[in-house]
Amino acid sequence: MVKGLLYFIAGIFVIVVAGSVVLENVPSLQPMWKEFQEIASNVYSDAKAKYGITGAVLLIVGVVIMIGTSASGKH
Repeated sequence: MVKGLLYFIAGIFVIVVAGSVVLENVPSLQPMWKEFQEIASNVYSDAKAKYGITGAVLLIVGVVIMIGTSASGKH
């Protein structure tokens, strides 16, 4: 359990660092990133208004788990 949590935290750290490097080296991606942030914020706000904070967070976690465990593309 603890090992899995540490892997999860390390994975998030690697994604954040890699994203920072990519956005620094490819400045043309910054407007697209800002647009993605705005869309994600609007989706979260709409979900929070409809389902409440707990429901919105559970919905987001469920979608992430569903995408992460999908079998498409795995051979």
